[in-house]
Amino acid sequence: MSEPAGVQIDMLKPYVQAIFDEARRVGLDGCRAAKYDVEARFRAAPKAATFDKGSPDCAGLHVLAAVAMDIYLDQSGQEGAIIALIDAIIAQRAADDCEAAAAAATREPG
Repeated sequence: MSEPAGVQIDMLKPYVQAIFDEARRVGLDGCRAAKYDVEARFRAAPKAATFDKGSPDCAGLHVLAAVAMDIYLDQSGQEGAIIALIDAIIAQRAADDCEAAAAAATREPG
């Protein structure tokens, strides 16, 4: 797979795979609990910067989707390939939703 300049897909694959594996290990309730814990700490922490909610940065989601798709290609035809495909589809959907939200937020009311 050719990679865009600056994005090292092969280098990221083990880390993304580890994230998916850990999420499966702890299950949905464990993942939600981790998210809620981090959200609570984030809300309680003083913020040095603010973010424009109308223009989310979707780049990370696109990289996650690309890495997930490459993991699927590596596992194609093997046990677990369907799970890798689902991970890739979910990541791509998140990136697409992010782009759509960013586009909607930047449209002029009219």
